[in-house]
Order: sequence, then structure tokens, then C-alpha cells
Amino acid sequence: MFNKEKYGSAQQQFNEAIQLYGKDNHEFKANAEYYSALCAIELFNDDAEYLMSKFIAERPENSKVNSAYFHMGKFQYRQNRHAKAIFWYTKLNKQKLNKEELYEYYFKLGYSYFVTKDYEKASASFYEIKDVNTKYTAPANYYYSHIAYQNKNYETALKGFQRLTDNETFAPVVPYYITQIYYLQGKYNEVISYAPALIESASAKRAPEIAKVLGDSYYKKQQYTDGVKYLEMHAKKAPKVDPQDYYQLGYTYYKIKQYDSAVVSFEKAVANNDQLAQNAYFHLADCYMELGQKNRAQQAFEFASKLDYDPQIKEEALFNYALLTYELFHSPFNEAIDAFHKFIDLYPNSYRIDDAYNFLVMAYLYTGNYKEALSSLDKIKDKDHAMNEAYQKVAYYRGLELYNNLYFEQSVETFDKSLQYPAYNKAISAQGHYWKAEALYQLNDFTKAIDEYNQFLLTPGSFQLEEYNLAHYNLGYAHFKLKQFNEAIPWFRKYSNIASNDSTPTLSDAYNRIGDSYFMNKTYWMAIDYYDKAIQTGKMDKDYALFQRGFSFGLLTRPEKKIESL
Repeated sequence: MFNKEKYGSAQQQFNEAIQLYGKDNHEFKANAEYYSALCAIELFNDDAEYLMSKFIAERPENSKVNSAYFHMGKFQYRQNRHAKAIFWYTKLNKQKLNKEELYEYYFKLGYSYFVTKDYEKASASFYEIKDVNTKYTAPANYYYSHIAYQNKNYETALKGFQRLTDNETFAPVVPYYITQIYYLQGKYNEVISYAPALIESASAKRAPEIAKVLGDSYYKKQQYTDGVKYLEMHAKKAPKVDPQDYYQLGYTYYKIKQYDSAVVSFEKAVANNDQLAQNAYFHLADCYMELGQKNRAQQAFEFASKLDYDPQIKEEALFNYALLTYELFHSPFNEAIDAFHKFIDLYPNSYRIDDAYNFLVMAYLYTGNYKEALSSLDKIKDKDHAMNEAYQKVAYYRGLELYNNLYFEQSVETFDKSLQYPAYNKAISAQGHYWKAEALYQLNDFTKAIDEYNQFLLTPGSFQLEEYNLAHYNLGYAHFKLKQFNEAIPWFRKYSNIASNDSTPTLSDAYNRIGDSYFMNKTYWMAIDYYDKAIQTGKMDKDYALFQRGFSFGLLTRPEKKIESL
């Protein structure tokens, strides 16, 4: 009856046998107790565990105890009480099991260890039967490979899963493992070859996962055009899309120049102020630049520059923020100036330091701050032609500022800086000589002033400048101050000839100084002629001219003329 699996009838007869033997401790009674308990197990009776435990406890030396352990383990396994299954399986002597029982023992013990998360022992049990031909071989292979996968033993796991690709039970699931393993091993070509067919038959849950792996494989291969549709699929169908996924999709759009779409994805990637957000802001700014939206690009560069994760991105972002602030004419230029100063302070050794100073100079020029502009120019190590040209201009206007503020020595030094670059703007070069001469004159360094005035007159283009006439007048005065009257006379006369139609106070003064020079040389008639011209012009010091005219007549013993003048 037992062998025909009629366990209810068999148990009844075994119980009758137990009653028949009574208290007699006969081996037949022991066997009847064992099979009665075994029938209870097969029938899932409530007292099954009690009966078999009672048998084991009362018959420890019985030959069927080992088999009792086996069936108790099997019973607990079927009840999903895996810790108890392990308890009973580990009591038996596996050497006494037949081949089929041994295979069952290894699998069910292994699976019980697996469920209780003792993966090392589970793997050891599955290993014993994964390469033999039993009904447990396929599931043993699966769980053995799964544990290897969990332990990152990907090659072992891959070999195991590949053996199951034709298995009816596991064929639907192992391709997902194989795809993941190829991906985790960095075998992106294999992923690209293997996964597309899989994604077509994947479930709604699996499809986004495979799409992500496939899209990322194309991404790693920099095959952005091929990968974008899979990354899009993942973004649209996955139950949860994290900022990293949006960044990857945004960067893919960026690389294939779909900047509008890239903007949408990058904006979703900046949820946290982390390194990913810094990268996303930087590329978002570049997208806005490509789309001609400089205001938004400026804001994105600013955000990227305020995060401290990637120093190179921070540096580039800050420079571009400053540059865009400069181009967009904000405040006006105060923001740009502050931004460039911040860049220079943070990155004094940057390869873009000269560029930063260049733009800082231009910003200062627009604000008329020649002092800071010149200071910035002096810090540029390698000036190009544009910066040399700017240097000539900035130093000249800074020199004028110093001159007007009566800092004559500093103005001379600054005009010298401008005059280092005479070839760019001839007019500024000439004016630099002129105003340097003026500063030297104010410092009573008349000899050097004369050299600079002469240099001014010799500089091409000086003839068209308004300072040209005054240079003759000032040369006359410089010689006059040095009591070089013979040299002073021709310069004053040149000025008077040039300015004869102007009838200005300066012309009157020039006539008087010519008169004085002739007077000092005791050429009184010539002195009188020029005093007469000063009187006739009448714009400045007419009384002085009349007095000097009369005094000159007195020295010529012409008292009546002297009296007339005086």
C-alpha cells in the first residue's frame, strides 16, 4: 500500500501493527512507527512532525534514523520552514543516501541556505549537482549562477546562465542576467549585439531596464545617435528616473546637437547641488549658447561656478560667466568686473588668466577707469597686438588723469608706458610726447621738456593736432625759462606766425615774450616792434607791453617816445 502511495490506508495498517506489538520493543514495531510517521508526512498530517520526531528520539540507534532525518528535512522544506530543513538535513549522513536522494538533498539544502541568505553554503551545495544530469541540475545551475552574480563573479555566472538559455523554465529570465553581466564586464559590443532582440519581447517592467543598459552601452561607446532612442525609452517608461539618467540623456542630445531637448533633460538633472548638477549646469549653459539665449547661459554658468566639485568646470564656468556678463552689458560692467576679479583671485595660474585680464581691461575702458585698466594690463604676461594697442591708449589717458590731478612725476612715468607702443596710434603717440613735455615743464625740467616738445613736432600726424601750435609757444617758453633767448625767439615767432589770425591772449603773450627776449639781448628796436604788436593785439598784459616799450625807448635815449609810452 505504501509503495502504491496509498498513504492513508498504509498508515492505518502500520498503526494496527504498532498496537499488535504493544509494549514489545520489536524491530518490526520500530519499522511500523517509522512508516506511520512517514505516511503522516506524505499526507501533511498535523501530527507528522511530532510522530517523526518521536521516532527519532525513541529509536536513535535504528537504521532508519538517517532516512528519518532526510524526510524531516524534506517535510520542513515543503512547509517553507527552511531553517528547520537545514537543521534536519545537517544531521544526516549523506553517505547513506542513494543517488537520487543525494541529489535532492544537495538541492534542497542549498535552496534552504539560499532562502536564509547563507549564500556561501548554498553555493557549495548547488556546486555538487550543477554539472550532473538530474532534475535538479537546471535550478541548481540557476541559483549557483545567481549567487556568483551577486558576488560579482561575473564570468562564472555568465557560463552558468548561458547553459540555461534553452531551458523551458529559465530561458525567459536568464537573458536579462546575461545582458547585465555583459554590461557590468564592460563588454558593450556584446550588449549592443545581444540586447536589442531581447527588448522587443521584454515585459513592461523589464523593457525600461534593458533600454537603460543598452542606451548606456551606446553612450559608453560614444555612439550617441544609436543610443538616444533607448535612453528616451527608459526616461519615458521607467517608474523612476533619477538625475543621472536625465543627465545622460541630456548629454546624448547635446552631442547630437538637439539642444532644445538637451535643455529639458539637463534642467531635470540639477535637482541636487552635487557634482552631477555642476556638470549639468555647465552643459546646460553651452546649450543655451548654441540656442542664442545668452542670458540663460550666463545664469547656468554662474550656478556651475558656485559649486566646488570639479575645479576645472568651476574655473571654466566662472570665466564664461564673467565673459557673458561683460558681453551683456550689465550694471554697466560692474558685475563683469567683479566676476573677472573673482576669476583672477581664484585662478591666478589659469591658462585663461591673460584672457581674463584682457576682458577686465575692456570693461575698465568702458567705465573710464584707466587706473585699474592699466593695472590689469601690467599683469598680462603675453600681450597680443590688441592689448598692446589698448595699453598705449590706457596709459596715455591714465597719464592725463595724473597730470590733471597735479601728479606730474607719476604722469611722466605713465606717459613713458604709453610711448613704448608708438606704432599703433600715431595721434596718441604724438600727444603722449606733448603731455609728457607739459608735465616736465611743470616740474621745471625745461631741458627734457624741450626734447619732448621737439619729439612731438617730429611725430607723424602731430600737424593735424590742436596741440601743434601750442608746442611752438611752449618750446619758446622752455627756452625762455632757461634764459636761452636766442633759441626762444624763433619758437615764439613761429607760433605768432601760425596764430597771427587768432588774436588770442596767448598770441599777445607770445609777442611780449619775443619782445622780452630781444630786450634781454639788448636789441631794443626789435623788442619795441613786438611790444607794439602785443599792444595792438590788446588781449593780455597791454600795460606791461606799454611799460616795456617806454623803457626800451629810454634805453635808446628817446625820452619823448618813452614819455609817450609811459
